[in-house]
Amino acid sequence: MNRPAKARGGRCPRDAQRDSCPMQCRYNHFESPHGLVIDSWDLKCLDCGIRETVAYRSEELENGSVPTRCPFCELDGLCSGTNPCQPN
Repeated sequence: MNRPAKARGGRCPRDAQRDSCPMQCRYNHFESPHGLVIDSWDLKCLDCGIRETVAYRSEELENGSVPTRCPFCELDGLCSGTNPCQPN
């Protein structure tokens, strides 16, 4: 899958004149002994530095949401702690 060059919504959230943000995403998965599952995504622009964390709790999931899919690049099925944007 090709990674999109633009931030969600098509513009850099810090500067509307910029037409791209080289976003980096990292997936984390947590499970408690009581059955609570939290899937989180840490999103960061390598140029402007904007950061966003998006987290999904199993007890609060909306119908149709896929917590294991990155809200930016839409990659899915990653292991916890995975940073698919990390250069090899």
